[in-house]
Amino acid sequence: FAQRHALQSDASTAAGHRQTFFHMPRAWMLGIFFGLGTASYTCVLAWLAPYYLENGWSEQNAGLLLGFLTLMEVVSGLLAPALANRSRDKRVALVVLLTLMTTGFAGLILMPQQLGLLWTCLLGLGIGGLFPMSLIVSMDHFDDPQQAGSLTAFVQGVGYLIASLSPLLAGVIRDLTGSFEG
Repeated sequence: FAQRHALQSDASTAAGHRQTFFHMPRAWMLGIFFGLGTASYTCVLAWLAPYYLENGWSEQNAGLLLGFLTLMEVVSGLLAPALANRSRDKRVALVVLLTLMTTGFAGLILMPQQLGLLWTCLLGLGIGGLFPMSLIVSMDHFDDPQQAGSLTAFVQGVGYLIASLSPLLAGVIRDLTGSFEG
């Protein structure tokens, strides 16, 4: 993610032409990364409370999890970029955020009744920090603001298309299996 020159060399060949990223593998990789992070958010937002309701939790407690999820997303969304921008290499921050998110998902799947609040908070910290970091990583590929903006627009376009399918796919899987437990 941190190799700025990979896209700049491709873009320099298109000098004088309208910038397009459709033939640049790294742009697609960034779009897919953004999409999967945002898909995690949309899926968790749509299905966390119903998942816990199905597991016997009250509406109040399931809703409280959404409140903690949102709080952790805000905290991480503010802190992660500030901490990550202390270094030019953003990989450590990305690995930490992905680890938080993966641990949260694993906990929800493997032990949903035990430590549900912890799993939700870990998810919130991971997801909340990934959103701004995926934009920062995209913008860091170019020194020119116009090129960086064009790449970020491409990344968001691809990413939001991916993310828009996440709640639907989770719902279809849930309907086909009859429950969240499969």
